[in-house]
Parts: sequence; structure tokens; C-alpha cells
Amino acid sequence: MQEDIIQSVLDGHDTLALLPTGGGKSICFQVPAMATDGLCLVISPLIALMKDQVENLRKRGIKAAAIHAGMNKQEVEQIFRIVRTGEVKFLYLAPERLQTNMFLDYLPDLNINLLAVDEAHCIVHWGYDFRPSYLQIGELRHLLPGVPILALTASATEEAQQDICKRLLFGAESRIYRKSFVRSNISYSTTLVESKMHKTEQILQRVPGTGIIYCRSRKRTEEIASILKQKGVSADFYHAGLDTPVRMAKQDEWKSGQTRIMVCTNAFGMGIDKPDVRLVIHFDCPESPEAYYQEAGRGGRDEEKAYAVLLYYPQDLAQLMTNLDLQYPTLQQLKEVYHAISSYLQIAIGDGRDSYFDFDMLQCAQNFSFNPILLLSALKVLEAEGYWELSESIYLPTRVCFGGDRELLEVVEKNFPELDELAKILLRTYPGIYNFHVSIWESQLARLAGRDTAWVTESLKKLHSLGAIDYIPAKDRPQLFFLHERIPPESLRVDMEHVRFRKEAQRKRITAMQDFVENRQHCRSRELVAYFGEQQTQDCGICDICVKNKQKVSQSDLMKEVWQYLKERWNKKDSFTFPEVIKDFSRYEQESVSAALRYLADEGRVTVAPDGTIHHNP
Repeated sequence: MQEDIIQSVLDGHDTLALLPTGGGKSICFQVPAMATDGLCLVISPLIALMKDQVENLRKRGIKAAAIHAGMNKQEVEQIFRIVRTGEVKFLYLAPERLQTNMFLDYLPDLNINLLAVDEAHCIVHWGYDFRPSYLQIGELRHLLPGVPILALTASATEEAQQDICKRLLFGAESRIYRKSFVRSNISYSTTLVESKMHKTEQILQRVPGTGIIYCRSRKRTEEIASILKQKGVSADFYHAGLDTPVRMAKQDEWKSGQTRIMVCTNAFGMGIDKPDVRLVIHFDCPESPEAYYQEAGRGGRDEEKAYAVLLYYPQDLAQLMTNLDLQYPTLQQLKEVYHAISSYLQIAIGDGRDSYFDFDMLQCAQNFSFNPILLLSALKVLEAEGYWELSESIYLPTRVCFGGDRELLEVVEKNFPELDELAKILLRTYPGIYNFHVSIWESQLARLAGRDTAWVTESLKKLHSLGAIDYIPAKDRPQLFFLHERIPPESLRVDMEHVRFRKEAQRKRITAMQDFVENRQHCRSRELVAYFGEQQTQDCGICDICVKNKQKVSQSDLMKEVWQYLKERWNKKDSFTFPEVIKDFSRYEQESVSAALRYLADEGRVTVAPDGTIHHNP
């Protein structure tokens, strides 16, 4: 469907594109942007995806830049100045930047030809991943007349699709393109178990290839990975609490196939383009079909068969509703959290607007004796109400940009030969470093220079002190972005009716997820895509329900075959032993033949004597 979407954009139509996880959404805005003059502005909340796409575009000789959490004012202004010259083709922007004065000041000078909105479901205010800053995108329509919008998402119900179009102020000639939500190569199954660990081991023995096991708890990821290693499985764990170099090493080893199974929280997987994942196991039940569809959809991107298995205990589904009440604090609790976080970050009343702050949520919870779940829930409610935004847990590698003063480089070349050696390596290794802040890797520079990383770090500091480069050390903290200045807690205004509305919407999603898990009659693929408003005409044939239905049909056919076999031979002998029947039906599993004989006995067609012989009933 990419070609249709691209043509719609080139024809100037506002367009909503729904493509499944791994469906190639970025091509849909990159191609029309390259085919026309001007800048493509890409709105995305995912820093990791921004960085990956910018790096990939630059490798192809296409100038691109990104502005996201963790960047200081000087970096942001430098990028805007370069973009204004027309040298940049793609500018990736975090949604909260749309409200800043700097963006609005530079906007009239940016020759924008297309506005691409990634993760467009974030604009749905009652949705599962609502981001209040997305509501500002619609306001750009008045500032960018005639510029088409391409909104992209992998999961949105029909109601959500209409809400996206409404809030982005789509024109009358707008288009919606929906690629089927059906993933015909994924076998969905949910299993009520006595031991999740035992079942997981059985599944890993039967299903070869790379896999992901999703858990909610960081501690549980470590425990499960440890048990699997003891069982001889190549496994590792991943969560946002690990140091960045450790996370990156784990991710690389999994992507390269050195590690078979990654046990992780949902911090792992977004934007990871690994096509040959054969298995996705959910150790804990997601809170919505949207989240489940996204995570399960990371399996089988190569369109070969993959398995999505959800394991659960009876109490797990009830716990989802119990957690719901913890996720929506009272107004008094919200005021207490707002005051505590502002104090923790040392923000004075009246300050903080348009500013990023390193934020350690667990440390804040400990300092103020908050339940971490309550703190996180309150933070998210206040985020939805537009007070701040919490970025994903991010790693910002060391960034370097040359200052543009060639005389300083000549001074370095003449007086500091070792520093000049490093400067030349930087210029040769990182395209665009003279104009942009570019992510650099100390270990790579150390290898190229034949030195250790400590020398590289110290040399970068010296080049910075001489004014030859702007050097920003690596950062590895979640970022809390204050959209407004701090106010006294008693002045906090929260639309509690809106909070109740969001809570009820989440209750419906949980109910839908519970129904999906407990379903024992209908094809799971049909049930899942029906949630998104799509009517699948045929059963998938490979989910656990379809497989069981096939087995029922096969069992019926087998029973008829056994009955015919017995009738044909009864005129020769009066009875048969069970081993005789099993031997003649050795092409079937013994349990299946036994079940057929039991059925015939229940029907009164045969009698099974105490000694195991089978007799015909006249």
C-alpha cells in the first residue's frame, strides 16, 4: 500500500496511513519528501527511532537532523539556523518542541513541503498512549497553509482513526489507507498455566530461533534469564535500569544472533528492526489489545511463521482491573506529587517553562516516601493534563560539532599535534560534523587513533577548552520536560472528569484484553483485528483455537475410520485387543485412537471389557 499512500501525499491530500508494525511507514513520507522541493518536518515521540532514521539518511547522503529531549538551547538553535538555509531535507522534532518560542520564531523561514506525524494514535486524548503535546499539531495548519499532513500509525480503532483526522484538521479531500491488521504468519495463543516457567521451557524446546519474552518487572527479567541460562538456553535480560553501554551490548548480541532469547520489559523492541524473530512470549498480560498487537507484531517481520504466546494465571486478569484503580490518583495526591517533583528538581515557582530536567523517578520516590506505582501514575496523569512530558529512558551519546573557526583549527594543527590528530580523525569519520552536533563513539576513536578511551575523552575536553569543538558528554537519564512554569500546588488545575473519562476508556481496553485472553471459541486473529474494526473473512488456521478446531474435525474423521475398520472385521472375529487396533492405526497418535474408541464406547457401539478387549454391540 506504500505506493498509494505516496501518490496521495504527492497529490496534496491529507493522508492517514495505518500499516502494521514493520510495515515500512518511513518510506511513505521519505519518498514524497525527496521528490519535491523543501523540508519534511517529522513529528515523533521516539528518540531512538529519530536517531536511527537520521543516521540512516545521512549514510545515504541525505541531510537530516533531529531535535529531541536532552539537547541544550545552543544545539537546538544551531540546528534551526542550518535548517533555515535549506540545506536539510528532513527535520525530526519531538512533539513538545512545537510549543516553544524558538520553533515558532524559526517556522516562517522553513520551507516545509510535508508534515509527517509518526505514532499518530498519540493524539487521541482517550487513547492508550495519549501525548498532550500532540494536540498542538493541529494548530500548525493555520501556520502552514497548503502543506499536506501524512499521519502514520500501526494500531488505531475505527473511532481513533476518525479522531486523528478530526484533531489534525484534515481537509475534505483527505484519504485513509488501511493495510490489513491481519498478520497471517503469526500464530496467536493464550494459555492458562500452573507454571509459566515450565511452559516457557517447553515452548523454547519446540520452537527454534530467536525470541523475545516480555515481562513487566525488571527484577523478573533478570530472574527468568538466569533460569533459562541454567537450563542451557542462550538468554539475556534487558530493561531501562541498566547502564547504557550494557543495554547496547545486550541489544547488539541479540540482533546478531549471539543471544537467542531476550527477556525484557517493554523498553525493548521499539524500532528494533530484526526480521527473523520466531517467538514472542508474554509472561505478563498487556493492558490493551493495542499494546499486545504492537509487541506480538515484532515476531515474523520476514513473513515467515512466528508464534505469539501469552501465558497467564487466573489472578492475572483480575489484577489488571485492580491496577486500574492505582493508575488514577485523587486530586490531592496529584498536588502532592506535583509539589514533590518540582522540589526534587529544585524548580522555583515561576521557573521551569520549556526546560528539560534529568529525572530519576525511583530516587524521587525514595526521597519523598512515595509508592513508585502511585508516583508514576500521577506523573502520567499530569502529563496527559499538559503540565510536563516524561521522555523515554534515553541514551544520548557523546556529541561533537566543530565551531566553524578554521583559524582555531590551524592553531591546533600548529601547536597541539596530538589534538590535531584526533580532530582530523573526527572530520574524516563523521560526515556533517562541521555543521551539526554528531554522535561520536569514544571506543571507535580510540581504535582509530591507537589510544585508549581515557585519552580520547581528555583530548575532546582540551579541544573544547580551546574553542575548536563544542563537546557534549554522553547522557543517560530520562528527561522531564516542563511545558509551563512551576505553579503553587494549590493552583494546580486538573480536569478530574477527563481523568474519569480516560479511566473508563482504559477499563474498556482491559475488558477487551481479558476477553481476548479467555476466548476459547473464535479464531484469535479474527478477534484481534475485529477490535480494530476490520472484519476478517476467514479463520487464520494457525492460532490455538483454529488448531484445536482442526483437531476436533480430525478426531471425528478418525472415529469414523476406526468404526468402519471394526465393522469390516467383526464378521471374521468377535473381539479385538486394544494393542491390535493401535498397531493397525500406528500412523495416528495413540491418544487419538484411544479417544476414538472411548467415543464409540460412549455411543454404545462397542463395549470395552475389563481385560481391555473390544466387543461389538449388536
